[in-house]
Amino acid sequence: MRYFSAALSDVGQKRTNNEDFHLEDADLGLYLVSDGVGGHQAGEVASKTTATTIRDLVAEHHDSLVRWNAESNGHVKILRFLEQAVERACEVVHQTAQDDPDLKGMAATLTLLLAFEQRAIVAHVGDSRLYLARGDRVHLLTNDHTLGNELVREGVISKEDAKNHRAANVLVRAIGQHPTVKVDTLVLDVLSGDTFILCSDGFSNYLERAAELRGLISEESLEKTAQDLVALANERGGSDNITVVAVRAEVDEASRPIELKRTGEIALWQSVLADCPLFAELTYQEIQRVLSFSDVQRIEANAPVLVPGEDSDAMRILLIGELSLSRGRDHEKILAPGAVLGVTSLFKPRPCKISVVAQTPVQLLVLRGEQVGRLLKQKPHLGVKLLKNLLNRVGDRMDQFKMADLDI
Repeated sequence: MRYFSAALSDVGQKRTNNEDFHLEDADLGLYLVSDGVGGHQAGEVASKTTATTIRDLVAEHHDSLVRWNAESNGHVKILRFLEQAVERACEVVHQTAQDDPDLKGMAATLTLLLAFEQRAIVAHVGDSRLYLARGDRVHLLTNDHTLGNELVREGVISKEDAKNHRAANVLVRAIGQHPTVKVDTLVLDVLSGDTFILCSDGFSNYLERAAELRGLISEESLEKTAQDLVALANERGGSDNITVVAVRAEVDEASRPIELKRTGEIALWQSVLADCPLFAELTYQEIQRVLSFSDVQRIEANAPVLVPGEDSDAMRILLIGELSLSRGRDHEKILAPGAVLGVTSLFKPRPCKISVVAQTPVQLLVLRGEQVGRLLKQKPHLGVKLLKNLLNRVGDRMDQFKMADLDI
């Protein structure tokens, strides 16, 4: 997989200086946008310091990052590294502001994409944004860390009320606002043809909905895409600095047949999970976050998946293939994609009472109890949504079977 990019930053129609900063580093696979906050050019210092601090750390540890990406669960190490890198940038910006009275109160947003072969890692703080254009759909992959968005998420006000709230755009999370910061992270499988748009709020504030982006992204030229998006924001008012970084993933012609198969598999995953009751009312972004905390298990045909008597501490969702389930002398049952196994094992490891064998080569999404625990800690709102759906599943099973039979 190769990544191509183009970027454009513009002062806009109302400002006299540009406090946005962006990076495109194909050698590191690093792409980011940072929007500075603070008067007397302090915002420019904050955004540049944020970006360069993180770039230097990624460059210093790049060999380790590439090695971790090749490991089965290496994304966990990469996520932790990025969290620490962003926290370090926050510490540097905050301390710089403390040391210089002219820079007091400065801060910055950050939206970052770290791209590897077939995977990308996102780190995000503030109200800059990252969009993914895949096929004919566009998905927003970040949440704005603003007071208005937080009040909407808490159910205090409606989205309509937030538009008129006088403090709606106040940042509740930013780099340098405090000595430390909570970082949103996300892991993504990247497909050939995916286009990522990183942007400051000087652009996104003029975008009525994510789907509008689809018609603005040029398939031929990323440079034209960046120019058109900046021009659109200026035409609609240009009240702030405008920065856009467009990144596209492409495989070479020789790899295209393999990539087509992989694209088909991931499309099936998304379809199965979107229709799964356990993911009811979850957005695309939220499903991706659950996937970030999960593993995908591949098992050959005729191999055991669950063995009676063995402890299980995980829930499994069949993504691709067929499973054969049997209980004692009972007739076997064939399970199709979307089947869920082991919901109650998430809450307490327990011996398996059933035999499950792969009828065909299968792919399973595996979510363990400790992974759900981390999800609840890092993303409590999403964790509560998922727990609600899990409890609904358990309730449905209670309606169908005795409590003693609750093992799937």
